[in-house]
Amino acid sequence: MAKKIVRKTPSVSRNKPTLADQLRKAIKDSGLSMYAVAKGSGLSYPATLRFISGERDLFLSSATKLAHFLGMEFTEPKL
Repeated sequence: MAKKIVRKTPSVSRNKPTLADQLRKAIKDSGLSMYAVAKGSGLSYPATLRFISGERDLFLSSATKLAHFLGMEFTEPKL
């Protein structure tokens, strides 16, 4: 019988905004149109709209493009 592997993942605090929440807030706070955000970040306009509306999430590569366009930085985790 195969052993079941259980991996512990860090719990997400309900008090801290997710990366998606932070990206959505940065987009709204930028004052830019969704078209300008899409074009500037290299994402498609429909994908940008679906992300903003909460209908879809982004791939990490797309989130990275968006974050860089918005001037956001990633930092090392505090373990």
